[in-house]
Amino acid sequence: MPKTTSAEHPLKKILDAIWNAGHTPRVILDATHKDVIVPEYLRAKHKTQLVFDLQANYPLNIEFDMECFRADLAFSGSTTRCTVPWRRISAIIDRDTGNGVRVTDPEKMIDEVPLADEDKTPVEPPKRKFGVIQGGKK
Repeated sequence: MPKTTSAEHPLKKILDAIWNAGHTPRVILDATHKDVIVPEYLRAKHKTQLVFDLQANYPLNIEFDMECFRADLAFSGSTTRCTVPWRRISAIIDRDTGNGVRVTDPEKMIDEVPLADEDKTPVEPPKRKFGVIQGGKK
């Protein structure tokens, strides 16, 4: 079970909704900032579009707080303890459906991200802090 504080960041709720659906969250972030801790070769190669999956069946040893999450992520067979600040995430996508949320203004996050009750798919909240990404496998 992931460790978390009593308060949850709105993006963590999106990760939880995807995991609760039995799917895998795909995270896209800007790795050019030094507060993002990832292997340097990934930072240099992917810059503002680093993409990775948070597979529930992999031992992520994940911890959450209101500023970031920390997880053991595997890249090219090597595991690294990574730190991902919420404000550096540009999108979270359900890898299995292609649906997700694009973060348009991470510095002005809202407190709650509404989720559709029927399928737990993230939907666009008020004030356009996020945009909905739709798509899917064909």
